[in-house]
Amino acid sequence: NVLTRSGKYITLAGREQTIETRRHRAAVSAQYWQRATRYGRLIGSVPFVRMVAVTGALAMDNVADADIDYMIVTESGRLWLSRAFVVGLVRVAAARGVTLCPNYFLSERALVIDEKNLFTAHEVTQMVPISGSATYAKFRELNHWTAGFLPNAVGSPRRIAVAEPRHPGVRAAAEYALRSPLGSGMEHWERTRKMRKLGRRGNGHTEAAFGPDWCKGHFDDHGQLTLARYSARLEALELAFT
Repeated sequence: NVLTRSGKYITLAGREQTIETRRHRAAVSAQYWQRATRYGRLIGSVPFVRMVAVTGALAMDNVADADIDYMIVTESGRLWLSRAFVVGLVRVAAARGVTLCPNYFLSERALVIDEKNLFTAHEVTQMVPISGSATYAKFRELNHWTAGFLPNAVGSPRRIAVAEPRHPGVRAAAEYALRSPLGSGMEHWERTRKMRKLGRRGNGHTEAAFGPDWCKGHFDDHGQLTLARYSARLEALELAFT
C-alpha cells in the first residue's frame, strides 16, 4: 500500500512516525487557540482593520513553536498606518510573553492573490477568520482559483465565531479623525519609512513584497522551499512506484 491510515490521519507508508508528531502538535496547538482568538479580535478592533485571520502552522493545528501568525486586511489608503497600530499591540503582547506575527497585510483593493500555486492555495483555504466575516467571504470569492488546486476546501476550515470590532463607536471616531490630511500625511510618512527599511531587509527574498496596498514580510521564502521539496518527493514517489 502507498498510504497508511491511523484514525483521522493518513500518511505515506513508512512514515507512520509522523502521525504521532502530528497528534502531539495538535495537542500543543489547542493550547494556543484561546490567545490567538483573543488577540486576533483585539487586532480586529484596530482602526482601519477589516479582516483578521490566523494563518501558518496554528491554522493547521501543526504548531512546533510559539508564534501566532496572522493575515490582516485593511481599508485602502491606510494600510501602513493600521500596521503601525497593530505593531504596537504586538509589542504589548510580547511584554506578556505572547509572540504575535502579523506578517501579511493587504488592503481591500488588493485582495486577489497573484501567486497562484498549491502552497498559496493551501494557505488561503486553511486560514481561519477571527474578525471581519464579510471581508473574508469576499476574499475567498475573489480567490476562487484555489478550487483548481483544492476543490474540497470550501469555506472556513474551523468553526470559530467571527467577531465584530469591540467598541465600534470609538473605532469609528478614530477612523473619522484619521481620514484627514493629517492621517494621509501619517500614512505617507509611515509607508515611506517602513518600505525603505523592510525593502533593505527583503533584498534577495523573492516572497517579501512591499507597496501601498500590501506588506508581505515573508523573509524566509518558505513557500518556494516547500514547493521545491514537495516536487522532489513527488518525483521520488513516481520513481519508487514505476
